[in-house]
Amino acid sequence: MKQKSPSIGIVVCARERGRVFVSLPYIQAIADHGGLPFLIPFFEDADVSFFRACWKRCDGFLFCGGGDVTPLLFDQMPFPPSWRYGL
Repeated sequence: MKQKSPSIGIVVCARERGRVFVSLPYIQAIADHGGLPFLIPFFEDADVSFFRACWKRCDGFLFCGGGDVTPLLFDQMPFPPSWRYGL
């Protein structure tokens, strides 16, 4: 029996001028390994039921980005910066 492909929710990486963005390599990597990628937009006024529905429908999640994934996604406020970039 063929195994069901996992549904993977990708929380969008960025928003700009009414558009949301995810880098193609994130989407491609999930598809290349047998998963079904689904984009999950983030917007401040979303009802929590929207995210609960995503939680129920997805088998896993990918939070794209680096160490700067916004804590607002977890209903937490960001801390003041504790380190600086060396430019």
